[in-house]
Amino acid sequence: MAGLVHSIEELVGRTPLMELDRFERQQQCGAHLLAKLEFFNPTGSVKDRAALSMLNAAEEAGLLKPGGTIVEQTSGNTGIGLAAFATERGYKLDIFLERGASLERRLMLLAYGARLLDYKDATGERPETKRTHPWQEPEREATLDEIAAYCRRTGAYFNNQAANSANPEAHYRTTGPEIWQDTVWIFWFAWRAPAARVLAQQVICAAATRICKWFWCSPIRTPA
Repeated sequence: MAGLVHSIEELVGRTPLMELDRFERQQQCGAHLLAKLEFFNPTGSVKDRAALSMLNAAEEAGLLKPGGTIVEQTSGNTGIGLAAFATERGYKLDIFLERGASLERRLMLLAYGARLLDYKDATGERPETKRTHPWQEPEREATLDEIAAYCRRTGAYFNNQAANSANPEAHYRTTGPEIWQDTVWIFWFAWRAPAARVLAQQVICAAATRICKWFWCSPIRTPA
């Protein structure tokens, strides 16, 4: 992206698409292999798209008040994106950091102004809430319930990325269309009919959304 921007949010998306020519030749792929370079997003990951999408959706729904507090459970990248955009918009961000998060991610969250919490900050020291694996099933659901209760007590907004429809929606609205726009020439030569081009665009957007829904919202995976 070139030109003058006035907000970190303007740097989200429109990431380059690179064809892996050498790998195609080495592996004899017999197809175009394209890589979407999401590290060009401002905090360095694809999660910037989802973070900004969820923040916009919360504001549009009237769930956030000026200067309010956002709460999220994360192991890193989504929280880093939320921290950057929350700080820019004047919100506070409390992160219930999952165990195993690297020192690098902790320092980045702190640098962006987030406050790092442990699940015990939501549950207290009540014996019945002590958990061996608070971020893994079957205990994870109880931990999220405790965080939701913490938000109700404190008046904070629980972003809850795993159940937030604006998370995968970001890829239907941005990632999918970008891939389509950058590869339209392939479909142009393959299918000349306008109806086929529209169908191809819908397939790409739906595929991007479904992949992201599975990756971030599947119960067998832990959101980041």
